[in-house]
Amino acid sequence: MTSNQPRNYLFRVGDASHLWSSCVYNIWGINSSSSGSKFFLKNAKPGDCLWFVQGNSGGLIVAVAIYEHYTKRVNGECMPFEQLGWTNIPGSWDTDIHFKNFKKIEHMGLLSQIKASANPRVYNQNCLVNLPEMYSQLYPIEELVQSMDVNVREEVFEGTSYLITTNGAIQDDQIKKFAFALIKSSINNADEDDAETEDEDEDEDEDEKVALEKILETCSKINGEITQLISSLNTRLAKL
Repeated sequence: MTSNQPRNYLFRVGDASHLWSSCVYNIWGINSSSSGSKFFLKNAKPGDCLWFVQGNSGGLIVAVAIYEHYTKRVNGECMPFEQLGWTNIPGSWDTDIHFKNFKKIEHMGLLSQIKASANPRVYNQNCLVNLPEMYSQLYPIEELVQSMDVNVREEVFEGTSYLITTNGAIQDDQIKKFAFALIKSSINNADEDDAETEDEDEDEDEDEKVALEKILETCSKINGEITQLISSLNTRLAKL
């Protein structure tokens, strides 16, 4: 895995009833004291992929989402368990995981055959589903780019307002591929409209190549700053 590729994490979600009730708010809960949670909170980055695995099902992956950020639960500031629907099974979830682009995929029958161990856990060869390949199928580049805009909605529960964020992260390879797609589309349109000589076409191709390289270089340079800014905004908005 290169630094530009999202890391894949698998979360066991029991019978998934809590997941179905809180996914409408783009939130999942974990206990930060477990080894898997500690690793996740330390290493997860915006744009990583979250795969939700139902228990006692052969490791059936029932849903997937794109990670945004986490917040430590504080009474009066975070949505209560009752609103999130986390009431079927008791638990000590002290950290909210915020995500976007949530998709139910249980109908796909993806059996990971993951056995009980760290939760969450990082994807490896023990998972019988090729998660990087499934990620590229489930999240086309265009869809991820369209979700980059900051979107905040207000939820009111028992007289208290909560801000729910659905921010997107920007990954280097996504920016580059999208920029390339835009330029390629522009080049194709120009070729259809203009009838130029072979030499002129070669010169234009070289100019377009230089322009593309400059755009990709700029995207790479600004990506880190944009990602840090989005992460900072997520944190600030979550505390409001």
